[in-house]
Amino acid sequence: MEAKIGGCNMKKLAILIILCNLTLCTYAKYSGGTGKQNDPYLISTPEDLQYLSDYYDGGGYFKMVNDIDLSGFPLTPIEQFGREFDGNGYAIHNYEPTNPCSSIGLFGYMTTGKIKNLTLVNPFAQCLIYSETDVGLLVDTLYRGQVTNCHVVAGHIEKIYPWPPGVYNFSVGGLVGRIYDEGTVDNCSIIDTVVIGVGAGGIAGENRGAIRNCFAFNVDADGGYSSGGICGSNLGEILECAAHGNIYAKTSAGGLIGSIPGPPAGHRFNPVVRQCYAFCTVSSGYYSGGFV
Repeated sequence: MEAKIGGCNMKKLAILIILCNLTLCTYAKYSGGTGKQNDPYLISTPEDLQYLSDYYDGGGYFKMVNDIDLSGFPLTPIEQFGREFDGNGYAIHNYEPTNPCSSIGLFGYMTTGKIKNLTLVNPFAQCLIYSETDVGLLVDTLYRGQVTNCHVVAGHIEKIYPWPPGVYNFSVGGLVGRIYDEGTVDNCSIIDTVVIGVGAGGIAGENRGAIRNCFAFNVDADGGYSSGGICGSNLGEILECAAHGNIYAKTSAGGLIGSIPGPPAGHRFNPVVRQCYAFCTVSSGYYSGGFV
């Protein structure tokens, strides 16, 4: 009788150990949390960010719980993101992407969802070989969704310049590379940041969505085709924004917007600019304006 009881107890113990290990593996993905809205995955280390990049499956909520220093830890960008990342008022310092000629933004392609309350301090990305992709220090392409209360301080983003003849269709932004029709950036800022590319802008390289209540202070934007303090080119909405800095382009430069081009096929053309200001030094080989 004792042997049978002992055998049953051993089986129960083995099952319990397996269940505990599975639970530990679930939580070991990050520094805590289950990924639910009321219990987000907790991000506190460079390894947490790399795990998010390597294994993100399209769902889950994420929340930073402290500043993170990535010095000596090149990070693979989070290729596609579609839920919610809350920086919680904390900063990521010294971000550098592992392959800046493939993807630069901490988040490569945002399909929906929200990134909020996050600051990048001293991020650096430089690509000196030709690659035809839109890039920004926080998000490369904001297709849908929202970036709110996010900031870049003392950043540098650079993509091949001069560019191959006849190529005008990639954008470089201090925060976001390109904002599409259903993308929104609000209450964001760029401070003491250098942006160099074909279409260069302090907040975004190109805007087809909405930029609201944003400012760029002491930004150096150097564009091949077009360059502006807030965005290189605009097809969307810009409200209550301000820019300060030095703006240069070989073709079109403006203190707030580098150019307002014709609409690409399949996209709306309804540019709106209201209650905006520009205090920039502007120069260009062809067209330049204090505002556009």
